[in-house]
Amino acid sequence: MARKKQIEDDVLLDLIKKYYNDVCHGNGSLLRFPQIAQYVSDNGFTGYSVTTLRRNTAARSYISSLKGNIEKASVNITTYTTLDVDAFIDNNQSRDAMRRSLTELDTHYRNISESAITIKQENRRLVEEHDKMSSELDKIKKDNVELRQKYVEQKTELTELRKKNKYMKKFIEDNVYPEMANELLKEDGELKGTVSTHIDAEKAEARAIRPDTDIDTSDDSTDTSQTEDETANDSSGIESNVVKGLFDKFE
Repeated sequence: MARKKQIEDDVLLDLIKKYYNDVCHGNGSLLRFPQIAQYVSDNGFTGYSVTTLRRNTAARSYISSLKGNIEKASVNITTYTTLDVDAFIDNNQSRDAMRRSLTELDTHYRNISESAITIKQENRRLVEEHDKMSSELDKIKKDNVELRQKYVEQKTELTELRKKNKYMKKFIEDNVYPEMANELLKEDGELKGTVSTHIDAEKAEARAIRPDTDIDTSDDSTDTSQTEDETANDSSGIESNVVKGLFDKFE
């Protein structure tokens, strides 16, 4: 003879649901078998053990559905079978047997209902996640279009700057270098006649480097006591070095 249950499944599931609502506040991740068994024991079923709870198939399935275990929830729904009414009546002739079987059947449908709710909630979460990712994807696509446009604009700008740089380099090589050379040759008396030039003769003379030009090679910072004329002369010397570098190719 089977040992009488310490607590009927429908009562046990009601206590589990109460624990879920009152203690866990609807957070399925907080459901733990030892704590649930202790709660059952404290609420009218003294000595109810966690081992007994773990062995109860209906309780385990119900707890899994409350935890939001999608895999087990799906199993609960897909394992539904049509009730064989005649066999059900034949196997439950007594009132106690009928009560026990109906309770088990009710528990089964209860688990299916809870599992359906769990799956529905998961589906809602997935839909929301999908919508969020779609929105982020649209933003990324928009940003990508803007970046491509900026890339094209900067590439065009770079091409124009390169053209200008090439033109200016050629202009300097074709015009500025020869004019400066002509100015120096004219000063040395090597170039006769009138030569049209855009070179400022006074500045060219002040900044030109000649054999007797005194060049300061010290690393010391400029003395704050220098006069404006001295500072200007130093600046001219520095700029003369630059000019000399430009005309090294003519030597």
